Amino acid sequence: LFLRGYNKNMSLLFDDGIDRANTDPADYLEPHYKYLNRSGRKQFSEARERLDGWYEKYIESCLREAERLKNDFCSADDQQHLSAYTELYTHHLLIENGFDVECHPVVPGSTNKPEFLARKDGERQFYVECRALIGSPDAVRNEKWKNEILDAINQINSPDFLISMEVVKSDNVNPPRSGRMREYL
Repeated sequence: LFLRGYNKNMSLLFDDGIDRANTDPADYLEPHYKYLNRSGRKQFSEARERLDGWYEKYIESCLREAERLKNDFCSADDQQHLSAYTELYTHHLLIENGFDVECHPVVPGSTNKPEFLARKDGERQFYVECRALIGSPDAVRNEKWKNEILDAINQINSPDFLISMEVVKSDNVNPPRSGRMREYL
């Protein structure tokens, strides 16, 4: 692939040449991208290959946006990662359905710049705005708190017991400390 302004490092969303022998599950707090990038599981290897292929197609029609998308996709912030994934996946769907895609087009009579303009046979068909809805700030904070506790429980060496957790009520102001909970257990 040769494009003006194209940088070969842009063609990969995932680190090249790293050891991917670890097939353990992700920690609850581990960012999605970090786990996907490091996992040695076969299904994640296949996913990385597919996503890199989608990204190369993205570069072909959205060269100026490619570095921003890659930075967002590789983010440790799951919300940013999932938003970039949504944009990449939507772009892939448009291409697979035979559309020519223009990234962040100018919309006549508007200051909005949606993610894509889809064209077929040179004719404008529709605009696409991508949004990944993750949850309210309180819901995200509660999920993070729950995941901290689950990771703390998983650090306990207890081969003779299975521990499960159900959140009945949460307190956004004073969540329990996971270290103290682990000591108690």
